[in-house]
Amino acid sequence: MKIIQFEWKKLWRLKVYPVFLLVTLLFVSSLFFYNYLMQDQITTKKVEHFTRLRQDISQQIFMLEDQLQTKADPVLEAQLSMAEELSNGLQELISSIYANLWREELQNEITVYETALRYIEFENAYFGVSKMDMQNIIRLNEELLKRNLPKEDLDLSIQPAIFMKKIVSIIMTPIGFILLAFVVGIVVTKELDEFSIRQVFTLPISRGYYVTGKYISLFIASIPWLFTVFGSAYLLGVLFGRNEGDIFNYPLYTKLDTFITTGEYLIQSIVYSLCFIAFLLSILLLSAYVFKNTIITYSFLLIFLAGGWMLSNYGLHVVCNPFTFQMVDRVIIDSPSFYPIGTIVLLGAGSISFFAAMTIIRKRGI
Repeated sequence: MKIIQFEWKKLWRLKVYPVFLLVTLLFVSSLFFYNYLMQDQITTKKVEHFTRLRQDISQQIFMLEDQLQTKADPVLEAQLSMAEELSNGLQELISSIYANLWREELQNEITVYETALRYIEFENAYFGVSKMDMQNIIRLNEELLKRNLPKEDLDLSIQPAIFMKKIVSIIMTPIGFILLAFVVGIVVTKELDEFSIRQVFTLPISRGYYVTGKYISLFIASIPWLFTVFGSAYLLGVLFGRNEGDIFNYPLYTKLDTFITTGEYLIQSIVYSLCFIAFLLSILLLSAYVFKNTIITYSFLLIFLAGGWMLSNYGLHVVCNPFTFQMVDRVIIDSPSFYPIGTIVLLGAGSISFFAAMTIIRKRGI
């Protein structure tokens, strides 16, 4: 316990850690208030999207009318009738968006896409949204209506749970994790650079006990950072965002065509983040005791994570690869079946790295 307190005090005295927490808080706050200022753009973006779709349908209506002037064709007449129905539905959808009537908007969007799915069955009929996307949107809107929740823009939302997901997708990535490792790792690499660790080993404590205390202190130091990330995102959303309905029951689509709630997503993101940090810190200790130099250690760590990211991103995105989990948002949405096995993989890989660091410092010394 005294070792952990000692390491904790050293970390705060270096000033880098509290500055890192402050920078994290400022980053999250800046992103939230950017989203807050962009709320009008959400409406504009939706209106422009559906207006373009209506313009495309209007052009097709003109073409169908021209064709029907030359000859009567029951199929073309049916297609024209469907196109006019689709155009009217799009106009009603645009009106509900302007009126900010989210329930009507969801229902009108369902109606539009159901009509569009029937419309594209005609030969040469075109609609600017793919069949799969329309089917997915219909399912999502129906789910939102069941849960009595408005649809959120996943990029610009200020709803607390959705904004927290946005933060996870930005910060709980290789960049965020490597910055954390660089900051808390200073207490390890600084001792090695200055050879002060040799003085520590003259004390009546075992090397294994000291390394274990060091590892635990680094892990504990990561918790305030995680609390800053998740806590600030939640508080900003609660205080200044939109809190309609059960915010933690918002459905998120996964690549398996299933839904996961924002509550489940956030629980998994916190668990994955803690487990990956535990794995990363064990790699940090191992590389620090192998290379005994800050620049070399950090360079190795950077290359190690970058290589792991490339490996998981371009072929080896599997549950047994611990680097799969450094992109927390991606693994939850793309591979929901990896949970909770992925946490066991991370903890197992972290344990192996930690005991390797213990072995090195006992046999080779410093």
